[in-house]
Amino acid sequence: MRRWHGMARWYAGRRGGTTLWTLLAVLLALGLAAQPAASQAGAPGPASAGSPDAGAGALRELTLEEAVALALERNAQIRQAEADLEEARLVLEETRARHLMQPNPVTLLQAETGYELARRNLILTRSQVRLSVEQAFYGVLRAENLAEVAREGVALAERQLAVAQDRVAAGAAAPVDAIRAESQLSSARAQLLQVEGAVQLALLAFRQTLGVDLDTPIRPASQPVEVEPIPIDLEADLAFALENRVEVLQALAGIEAARTSVELTDNDYTPGLSHERARVGLRKAELALQQVRDGITLEIRQLYQTLLDAERQVEVLEQAVAAAEESLRITEAMYEAGVATDLELLSAQTAFIQAKTNLVNARFDHREAQVRYAHAVARALAEGGSER
Repeated sequence: MRRWHGMARWYAGRRGGTTLWTLLAVLLALGLAAQPAASQAGAPGPASAGSPDAGAGALRELTLEEAVALALERNAQIRQAEADLEEARLVLEETRARHLMQPNPVTLLQAETGYELARRNLILTRSQVRLSVEQAFYGVLRAENLAEVAREGVALAERQLAVAQDRVAAGAAAPVDAIRAESQLSSARAQLLQVEGAVQLALLAFRQTLGVDLDTPIRPASQPVEVEPIPIDLEADLAFALENRVEVLQALAGIEAARTSVELTDNDYTPGLSHERARVGLRKAELALQQVRDGITLEIRQLYQTLLDAERQVEVLEQAVAAAEESLRITEAMYEAGVATDLELLSAQTAFIQAKTNLVNARFDHREAQVRYAHAVARALAEGGSER
Protein backbone atom coordinates (compact mmCIF):
# COMPACT_ATOMS: atom_id res chain seq x y z
CA MET A 1 0.00 0.00 0.00
CA ARG A 2 2.94 2.34 0.66
CA ARG A 3 3.63 1.95 -3.05
CA TRP A 4 0.31 3.58 -3.95
CA HIS A 5 0.82 6.41 -1.46
CA GLY A 6 4.15 7.01 -3.18
CA MET A 7 2.43 6.97 -6.58
CA ALA A 8 0.02 9.64 -5.36
CA ARG A 9 2.88 11.91 -4.26
CA TRP A 10 4.83 11.23 -7.47
CA TYR A 11 1.78 11.90 -9.57
CA ALA A 12 1.21 15.31 -7.93
CA GLY A 13 4.28 16.63 -9.74
CA ARG A 14 3.03 15.47 -13.11
CA ARG A 15 -0.30 17.36 -13.28
CA GLY A 16 0.83 19.32 -16.35
CA GLY A 17 1.72 16.18 -18.36
CA THR A 18 0.05 14.09 -21.00
CA THR A 19 -3.54 13.06 -21.54
CA LEU A 20 -3.12 10.05 -19.28
CA TRP A 21 -2.03 12.25 -16.42
CA THR A 22 -5.07 14.38 -17.09
CA LEU A 23 -7.13 11.20 -16.65
CA LEU A 24 -5.43 10.54 -13.32
CA ALA A 25 -6.20 14.13 -12.30
CA VAL A 26 -9.88 13.55 -13.10
CA LEU A 27 -9.89 10.39 -10.99
CA LEU A 28 -8.26 12.18 -8.08
CA ALA A 29 -10.66 15.12 -8.46
CA LEU A 30 -13.55 12.68 -8.15
CA GLY A 31 -12.18 11.43 -4.88
CA LEU A 32 -9.15 12.77 -3.07
CA ALA A 33 -9.59 16.42 -4.19
CA ALA A 34 -13.37 16.63 -4.48
CA GLN A 35 -14.55 15.58 -1.03
CA PRO A 36 -14.45 18.64 1.19
CA ALA A 37 -17.12 17.21 3.46
CA ALA A 38 -16.59 13.48 3.54
CA SER A 39 -12.82 13.42 3.65
CA GLN A 40 -12.82 14.97 7.11
CA ALA A 41 -14.23 11.92 8.83
CA GLY A 42 -13.10 11.39 12.39
CA ALA A 43 -10.14 9.21 13.17
CA PRO A 44 -11.31 5.60 13.36
CA GLY A 45 -11.13 3.89 16.72
CA PRO A 46 -9.78 0.41 17.42
CA ALA A 47 -10.99 -2.03 14.80
CA SER A 48 -13.31 -4.84 15.82
CA ALA A 49 -13.82 -8.05 13.88
CA GLY A 50 -16.93 -6.73 12.16
CA SER A 51 -15.83 -3.15 11.63
CA PRO A 52 -14.82 -1.65 8.25
CA ASP A 53 -11.30 -1.14 9.66
CA ALA A 54 -10.80 -4.77 10.62
CA GLY A 55 -7.75 -4.91 8.33
CA ALA A 56 -6.81 -7.99 6.38
CA GLY A 57 -9.65 -10.22 5.28
CA ALA A 58 -11.96 -10.95 2.43
CA LEU A 59 -12.60 -8.06 0.06
CA ARG A 60 -15.95 -6.46 0.84
CA GLU A 61 -17.95 -4.93 -1.97
CA LEU A 62 -20.31 -2.09 -1.07
CA THR A 63 -23.33 -0.90 -3.00
CA LEU A 64 -23.67 2.84 -3.36
CA GLU A 65 -26.26 3.03 -0.59
CA GLU A 66 -24.09 0.95 1.74
CA ALA A 67 -21.13 3.23 1.04
CA VAL A 68 -23.22 6.34 1.73
CA ALA A 69 -24.57 4.84 4.97
CA LEU A 70 -21.04 4.04 6.16
CA ALA A 71 -19.81 7.56 5.37
CA LEU A 72 -22.82 9.15 7.11
CA GLU A 73 -22.10 7.08 10.20
CA ARG A 74 -18.43 8.04 10.38
CA ASN A 75 -18.32 11.59 9.06
CA ALA A 76 -17.05 14.27 11.47
CA GLN A 77 -18.77 17.19 9.74
CA ILE A 78 -22.16 15.56 10.20
CA ARG A 79 -21.47 15.14 13.92
CA GLN A 80 -20.50 18.83 14.00
CA ALA A 81 -23.71 19.85 12.19
CA GLU A 82 -25.76 17.79 14.67
CA ALA A 83 -24.04 19.57 17.56
CA ASP A 84 -24.70 22.94 15.91
CA LEU A 85 -28.39 22.08 15.62
CA GLU A 86 -28.62 21.09 19.27
CA GLU A 87 -26.85 24.29 20.29
CA ALA A 88 -29.23 26.37 18.11
CA ARG A 89 -32.21 24.65 19.75
CA LEU A 90 -30.94 25.49 23.22
CA VAL A 91 -30.25 29.10 22.23
CA LEU A 92 -33.78 29.40 20.84
CA GLU A 93 -35.35 28.04 24.03
CA GLU A 94 -33.25 30.37 26.17
CA THR A 95 -34.09 33.36 23.96
CA ARG A 96 -37.83 32.61 24.10
CA ALA A 97 -37.67 32.41 27.90
CA ARG A 98 -35.88 35.76 28.12
CA HIS A 99 -38.28 37.29 25.61
CA LEU A 100 -41.16 36.72 28.06
CA MET A 101 -39.46 38.90 30.66
CA GLN A 102 -37.53 41.32 28.41
CA PRO A 103 -38.91 41.42 24.84
CA ASN A 104 -36.30 41.79 22.10
CA PRO A 105 -37.74 41.10 18.63
CA VAL A 106 -34.35 41.22 16.87
CA THR A 107 -32.72 38.69 19.18
CA LEU A 108 -35.72 36.36 18.96
CA LEU A 109 -35.72 36.56 15.17
CA GLN A 110 -32.01 35.79 15.07
CA ALA A 111 -32.45 32.75 17.32
CA GLU A 112 -35.37 31.40 15.28
CA THR A 113 -33.48 31.91 12.05
CA GLY A 114 -30.34 30.34 13.51
CA TYR A 115 -32.26 27.20 14.44
CA GLU A 116 -33.83 26.86 10.99
CA LEU A 117 -30.48 27.40 9.29
CA ALA A 118 -28.85 24.78 11.51
CA ARG A 119 -31.62 22.29 10.74
CA ARG A 120 -31.26 22.76 7.01
CA ASN A 121 -27.49 22.80 7.21
CA LEU A 122 -27.56 19.32 8.76
CA ILE A 123 -29.65 18.02 5.87
CA LEU A 124 -27.38 19.63 3.29
CA THR A 125 -24.23 18.43 5.03
CA ARG A 126 -25.55 14.90 4.67
CA SER A 127 -26.25 15.69 1.02
CA GLN A 128 -22.67 16.92 0.58
CA VAL A 129 -21.35 13.69 2.06
CA ARG A 130 -23.51 11.71 -0.34
CA LEU A 131 -22.19 13.78 -3.24
CA SER A 132 -18.60 13.09 -2.21
CA VAL A 133 -19.25 9.36 -1.80
CA GLU A 134 -21.01 9.08 -5.15
CA GLN A 135 -18.19 10.88 -6.91
CA ALA A 136 -15.57 8.61 -5.33
CA PHE A 137 -17.71 5.49 -5.91
CA TYR A 138 -18.13 6.20 -9.61
CA GLY A 139 -14.51 7.33 -9.80
CA VAL A 140 -13.45 3.76 -9.04
CA LEU A 141 -15.89 2.30 -11.56
CA ARG A 142 -14.74 4.78 -14.20
CA ALA A 143 -11.11 3.77 -13.68
CA GLU A 144 -11.98 0.08 -13.84
CA ASN A 145 -13.96 0.53 -17.04
CA LEU A 146 -11.03 2.39 -18.58
CA ALA A 147 -8.74 -0.46 -17.50
CA GLU A 148 -11.01 -2.90 -19.34
CA VAL A 149 -10.68 -0.81 -22.48
CA ALA A 150 -6.91 -0.78 -22.05
CA ARG A 151 -6.89 -4.58 -21.73
CA GLU A 152 -8.84 -4.79 -24.95
CA GLY A 153 -6.18 -2.59 -26.55
CA VAL A 154 -3.50 -5.03 -25.40
CA ALA A 155 -5.45 -7.97 -26.82
CA LEU A 156 -5.79 -6.21 -30.19
CA ALA A 157 -2.08 -5.43 -30.25
CA GLU A 158 -1.22 -9.05 -29.42
CA ARG A 159 -3.43 -10.28 -32.22
CA GLN A 160 -1.87 -7.85 -34.68
CA LEU A 161 1.64 -8.97 -33.67
CA ALA A 162 0.76 -12.62 -34.24
CA VAL A 163 -0.64 -11.86 -37.70
CA ALA A 164 2.37 -9.68 -38.58
CA GLN A 165 4.81 -12.38 -37.52
CA ASP A 166 2.97 -14.99 -39.57
CA ARG A 167 3.02 -12.74 -42.63
CA VAL A 168 6.71 -11.96 -42.21
CA ALA A 169 7.46 -15.68 -41.85
CA ALA A 170 5.51 -16.38 -45.03
CA GLY A 171 7.38 -13.62 -46.88
CA ALA A 172 4.18 -11.62 -47.37
CA ALA A 173 5.31 -8.66 -45.26
CA ALA A 174 8.52 -6.86 -44.40
CA PRO A 175 10.12 -7.34 -40.96
CA VAL A 176 9.31 -3.72 -40.16
CA ASP A 177 5.63 -4.75 -39.86
CA ALA A 178 6.46 -7.05 -36.95
CA ILE A 179 8.67 -4.38 -35.38
CA ARG A 180 5.83 -1.84 -35.50
CA ALA A 181 3.42 -4.40 -34.05
CA GLU A 182 5.83 -5.13 -31.18
CA SER A 183 6.12 -1.41 -30.50
CA GLN A 184 2.33 -1.06 -30.50
CA LEU A 185 2.02 -3.95 -28.04
CA SER A 186 4.62 -2.43 -25.70
CA SER A 187 2.77 0.89 -25.78
CA ALA A 188 -0.56 -0.80 -25.06
CA ARG A 189 0.91 -2.71 -22.11
CA ALA A 190 2.44 0.46 -20.67
CA GLN A 191 -0.93 2.20 -21.01
CA LEU A 192 -2.60 -0.68 -19.17
CA LEU A 193 -0.12 -0.50 -16.29
CA GLN A 194 -0.73 3.21 -15.88
CA VAL A 195 -4.51 2.86 -15.95
CA GLU A 196 -4.34 0.01 -13.42
CA GLY A 197 -2.37 2.41 -11.23
CA ALA A 198 -5.20 4.90 -11.60
CA VAL A 199 -7.61 2.23 -10.32
CA GLN A 200 -5.55 1.88 -7.14
CA LEU A 201 -5.49 5.64 -6.63
CA ALA A 202 -9.26 5.80 -7.10
CA LEU A 203 -9.70 3.04 -4.50
CA LEU A 204 -7.61 5.03 -2.01
CA ALA A 205 -9.81 8.06 -2.65
CA PHE A 206 -12.96 6.00 -2.15
CA ARG A 207 -11.77 4.59 1.19
CA GLN A 208 -10.70 8.01 2.39
CA THR A 209 -14.14 9.37 1.52
CA LEU A 210 -15.77 6.66 3.65
CA GLY A 211 -13.55 7.57 6.58
CA VAL A 212 -11.97 4.11 6.81
CA ASP A 213 -8.32 3.12 6.85
CA LEU A 214 -6.79 3.20 3.36
CA ASP A 215 -5.75 -0.46 3.72
CA THR A 216 -9.28 -1.61 4.48
CA PRO A 217 -10.37 -4.26 1.93
CA ILE A 218 -13.43 -2.34 0.72
CA ARG A 219 -14.34 -1.49 -2.85
CA PRO A 220 -17.45 -0.41 -4.78
CA ALA A 221 -19.63 -3.21 -6.10
CA SER A 222 -19.38 -3.39 -9.88
CA GLN A 223 -22.45 -2.22 -11.75
CA PRO A 224 -23.23 -1.07 -15.28
CA VAL A 225 -23.41 2.69 -15.74
CA GLU A 226 -25.85 3.38 -18.53
CA VAL A 227 -27.34 6.71 -19.47
CA GLU A 228 -30.75 6.89 -17.86
CA PRO A 229 -32.30 10.33 -18.39
CA ILE A 230 -34.26 11.55 -15.38
CA PRO A 231 -37.26 13.85 -15.74
CA ILE A 232 -36.24 17.39 -14.84
CA ASP A 233 -38.46 20.42 -14.39
CA LEU A 234 -35.80 23.12 -14.51
CA GLU A 235 -38.07 26.01 -13.55
CA ALA A 236 -39.53 24.09 -10.60
CA ASP A 237 -36.08 23.06 -9.43
CA LEU A 238 -34.86 26.65 -9.72
CA ALA A 239 -37.82 27.97 -7.77
CA PHE A 240 -37.28 25.42 -5.00
CA ALA A 241 -33.54 26.11 -4.76
CA LEU A 242 -34.08 29.87 -4.70
CA GLU A 243 -36.39 29.47 -1.72
CA ASN A 244 -34.60 26.74 0.20
CA ARG A 245 -30.83 26.87 -0.35
CA VAL A 246 -29.04 27.75 2.86
CA GLU A 247 -27.36 30.75 1.23
CA VAL A 248 -30.80 32.19 0.40
CA LEU A 249 -32.11 31.62 3.91
CA GLN A 250 -29.08 33.34 5.37
CA ALA A 251 -29.61 36.35 3.09
CA LEU A 252 -33.32 36.46 3.94
CA ALA A 253 -32.47 36.38 7.63
CA GLY A 254 -30.19 39.35 7.08
CA ILE A 255 -33.01 41.25 5.41
CA GLU A 256 -35.44 40.49 8.25
CA ALA A 257 -32.92 41.63 10.84
CA ALA A 258 -32.20 44.82 8.87
CA ARG A 259 -35.93 45.51 8.40
CA THR A 260 -36.56 45.07 12.11
CA SER A 261 -33.70 47.46 12.83
CA VAL A 262 -35.28 50.05 10.54
CA GLU A 263 -38.62 49.70 12.32
CA LEU A 264 -37.06 49.99 15.77
CA THR A 265 -35.14 53.16 14.87
CA ASP A 266 -38.13 54.87 13.24
CA ASN A 267 -39.25 56.92 16.26
CA ASP A 268 -38.77 60.32 17.93
CA TYR A 269 -36.22 59.00 20.44
CA THR A 270 -33.61 57.62 18.02
CA PRO A 271 -31.14 59.93 16.21
CA GLY A 272 -31.96 60.39 12.54
CA LEU A 273 -28.50 59.21 11.48
CA SER A 274 -29.06 55.86 13.20
CA HIS A 275 -32.32 55.42 11.32
CA GLU A 276 -30.63 56.32 8.03
CA ARG A 277 -27.84 53.81 8.69
CA ALA A 278 -30.44 51.15 9.34
CA ARG A 279 -32.09 51.93 6.00
CA VAL A 280 -28.73 51.66 4.22
CA GLY A 281 -28.15 48.32 5.93
CA LEU A 282 -31.50 47.11 4.63
CA ARG A 283 -30.64 48.10 1.05
CA LYS A 284 -27.30 46.27 1.32
CA ALA A 285 -29.04 43.15 2.63
CA GLU A 286 -31.50 43.24 -0.29
CA LEU A 287 -28.65 43.56 -2.78
CA ALA A 288 -26.84 40.63 -1.14
CA LEU A 289 -29.94 38.47 -1.55
CA GLN A 290 -30.17 39.33 -5.24
CA GLN A 291 -26.52 38.42 -5.75
CA VAL A 292 -27.02 35.08 -4.02
CA ARG A 293 -30.06 34.26 -6.12
CA ASP A 294 -28.30 35.26 -9.34
CA GLY A 295 -25.35 33.02 -8.46
CA ILE A 296 -27.60 30.04 -7.70
CA THR A 297 -29.57 30.56 -10.90
CA LEU A 298 -26.40 30.62 -12.99
CA GLU A 299 -24.99 27.55 -11.24
CA ILE A 300 -28.11 25.45 -11.76
CA ARG A 301 -28.60 26.48 -15.37
CA GLN A 302 -24.96 25.65 -16.13
CA LEU A 303 -25.30 22.22 -14.49
CA TYR A 304 -28.51 21.58 -16.39
CA GLN A 305 -26.82 22.41 -19.67
CA THR A 306 -23.88 20.19 -18.73
CA LEU A 307 -26.33 17.36 -18.08
CA LEU A 308 -28.00 17.80 -21.47
CA ASP A 309 -24.64 18.02 -23.24
CA ALA A 310 -23.39 14.85 -21.55
CA GLU A 311 -26.54 12.99 -22.57
CA ARG A 312 -26.17 14.03 -26.21
CA GLN A 313 -22.47 13.24 -26.12
CA VAL A 314 -23.16 9.65 -25.08
CA GLU A 315 -25.54 9.17 -28.02
CA VAL A 316 -22.94 10.48 -30.47
CA LEU A 317 -20.12 8.41 -29.00
CA GLU A 318 -22.14 5.20 -29.04
CA GLN A 319 -22.48 5.67 -32.79
CA ALA A 320 -18.75 6.48 -33.03
CA VAL A 321 -17.83 3.24 -31.24
CA ALA A 322 -20.02 1.21 -33.58
CA ALA A 323 -18.46 2.87 -36.63
CA ALA A 324 -14.90 2.43 -35.30
CA GLU A 325 -15.55 -1.22 -34.50
CA GLU A 326 -16.81 -1.91 -38.02
CA SER A 327 -13.90 -0.02 -39.53
CA LEU A 328 -11.47 -2.08 -37.45
CA ARG A 329 -13.11 -5.34 -38.51
CA ILE A 330 -12.82 -4.43 -42.18
CA THR A 331 -9.23 -3.18 -41.84
CA GLU A 332 -8.16 -6.36 -40.03
CA ALA A 333 -9.62 -8.50 -42.81
CA MET A 334 -7.90 -6.34 -45.44
CA TYR A 335 -4.58 -6.54 -43.58
CA GLU A 336 -4.74 -10.32 -43.34
CA ALA A 337 -5.53 -10.42 -47.05
CA GLY A 338 -2.54 -8.17 -47.78
CA VAL A 339 -4.51 -5.23 -49.16
CA ALA A 340 -4.10 -2.91 -46.14
CA THR A 341 -0.88 -1.71 -44.55
CA ASP A 342 0.11 -2.22 -40.95
CA LEU A 343 -0.11 1.54 -40.46
CA GLU A 344 -3.74 1.51 -41.57
CA LEU A 345 -4.44 -1.27 -39.09
CA LEU A 346 -2.68 0.59 -36.30
CA SER A 347 -4.76 3.67 -37.07
CA ALA A 348 -8.00 1.66 -36.99
CA GLN A 349 -7.06 0.05 -33.66
CA THR A 350 -6.17 3.41 -32.12
CA ALA A 351 -9.42 4.96 -33.32
CA PHE A 352 -11.45 2.09 -31.87
CA ILE A 353 -9.78 2.17 -28.45
CA GLN A 354 -10.05 5.96 -28.31
CA ALA A 355 -13.75 5.83 -29.19
CA LYS A 356 -14.42 3.31 -26.42
CA THR A 357 -12.39 5.38 -23.94
CA ASN A 358 -14.39 8.49 -24.85
CA LEU A 359 -17.66 6.59 -24.41
CA VAL A 360 -16.69 5.34 -20.95
CA ASN A 361 -15.78 8.86 -19.85
CA ALA A 362 -18.96 10.31 -21.35
CA ARG A 363 -21.17 7.83 -19.48
CA PHE A 364 -19.53 8.60 -16.17
CA ASP A 365 -19.57 12.33 -16.91
CA HIS A 366 -23.33 12.06 -17.42
CA ARG A 367 -23.76 10.23 -14.13
CA GLU A 368 -21.68 12.80 -12.27
CA ALA A 369 -23.68 15.62 -13.87
CA GLN A 370 -26.89 14.06 -12.53
CA VAL A 371 -25.42 13.84 -9.02
CA ARG A 372 -24.13 17.42 -9.03
CA TYR A 373 -27.42 18.79 -10.38
CA ALA A 374 -29.42 17.03 -7.66
CA HIS A 375 -27.13 18.52 -5.02
CA ALA A 376 -27.30 22.04 -6.49
CA VAL A 377 -31.11 22.14 -6.51
CA ALA A 378 -31.16 21.02 -2.84
CA ARG A 379 -33.11 17.90 -3.73
CA ALA A 380 -32.25 16.47 -0.32
CA LEU A 381 -34.48 19.15 1.23
CA ALA A 382 -37.30 18.39 -1.20
CA GLU A 383 -37.12 14.61 -0.66
CA GLY A 384 -36.38 14.52 3.05
CA GLY A 385 -36.52 17.92 4.66
CA SER A 386 -36.64 16.52 8.15
CA GLU A 387 -33.92 15.85 10.66
CA ARG A 388 -33.22 12.30 9.57
